[in-house]
Amino acid sequence: MLRISPTPSSAGIITLVVEGRLLGPWVAELESAVTRTGFPVEQVRLNLCGVQFADATGIDLLQRLSRQGIHLEAISPFIQELLYSPAYRDADFTSPEIGEERNPIDRGENP
Repeated sequence: MLRISPTPSSAGIITLVVEGRLLGPWVAELESAVTRTGFPVEQVRLNLCGVQFADATGIDLLQRLSRQGIHLEAISPFIQELLYSPAYRDADFTSPEIGEERNPIDRGENP
């Protein structure tokens, strides 16, 4: 389960406080919530203090959102390791043909 709580500020920035496990259908829900804010990406913040776990698809989404200009804040050490570890940084865990999650070990990579 994933809880996403929007918190607008007077400075024209919206923070989405994310809590729970970022995996499966919740990955698409977070992406949709970011889009629904209606704010330009540079005015969107994701507060990840409550994210307990993220699968490869969730990490991929966070990496993509960050590259698009969304600021990630309050990241737990566990999620931070997944986001910035050389084994996961800019990794492609989805198959473009079928959109299924793949394990880096299956591709002969060291996780």
